[in-house]
Amino acid sequence: MMVNQKTIFFILLSIFYFLFSFPTFAAQFFLGAPAQEIAVDSTFTVGVFVDSQGQDVNALEGDIVFPSEYLTLRSIDDSNSLVSLWLKRPEVNVDDSVNKVPFSGIVPGGYRGEKGYLFSLIFTAQKAGQITISSANDKIFLNDSLGTAASISWAPLNLKISSTAAKQDYLPPPDNKPPEPFTPLLTRDPNLFNNQWFLVFATQDKGSGLNHYEVAERREFKIFNFKFGWGDYLMADSPYLLKDQKLKSQIYVRAVDENGNQRLATVLAAQSFKLQGNYLIYVIIILVIIAFIILFCKRLWKRELTHQ
Repeated sequence: MMVNQKTIFFILLSIFYFLFSFPTFAAQFFLGAPAQEIAVDSTFTVGVFVDSQGQDVNALEGDIVFPSEYLTLRSIDDSNSLVSLWLKRPEVNVDDSVNKVPFSGIVPGGYRGEKGYLFSLIFTAQKAGQITISSANDKIFLNDSLGTAASISWAPLNLKISSTAAKQDYLPPPDNKPPEPFTPLLTRDPNLFNNQWFLVFATQDKGSGLNHYEVAERREFKIFNFKFGWGDYLMADSPYLLKDQKLKSQIYVRAVDENGNQRLATVLAAQSFKLQGNYLIYVIIILVIIAFIILFCKRLWKRELTHQ
């Protein structure tokens, strides 16, 4: 069942306001690049930032717009972003002709500062010319529990791509550390998913940035120290509607960064222990039946030997 993204946005915004009501905040988007003149065929970064300018805000959204005939978007790095809950994570589109990157996120507790880092766009310059990277559909929301839209401004970035400029390619830093530890929240709400159980989860990666999340709902049981179960990992976004609404599964959430490093979080469903106990009883019954069958077959075999 599809749920309106705006509904999810404002419900989660209200939840995080009451959970994190201590002050911090934002009201102007701007971009930053390592130089105003970029060499053709070079790879460079453009950072996306927010300036609070004294206003208290905790949610934002927009579209970064760039000229696709001059630039190719290679990757996006959101490691160390002040946004910890992405409703629409900025992603590279598989279609190179698409010239915008939509994003939408929440900052629990808000942010106050002059240069709040959101994410970086890694581009390759294709040909020479004057270019502008700008934004559209910008919205910043006040940290007032009402989702009031703040007055905002936008500072576009003007760059020159030149065939004579010195080429300096971007080299991503090495990353062998997993994403930060996190605890998924198992909850339900009358305004979301028809009051069905769902997961809310978020974490950050300070190295290469997060790539995706995976969720597994596994039916599990233990025999002595051996664990048995079934249920595959599936790509997922937060909030995630559970398939097992009876909460009889062990739930795992895996965060994977751009380098493949993983962080695993476990949610112990309410009925897990009961389920494990039931399965253990079933296994014991099956083993007893098998033992009786083996014993019966042995006796028949012995009778056959005595009659020969």
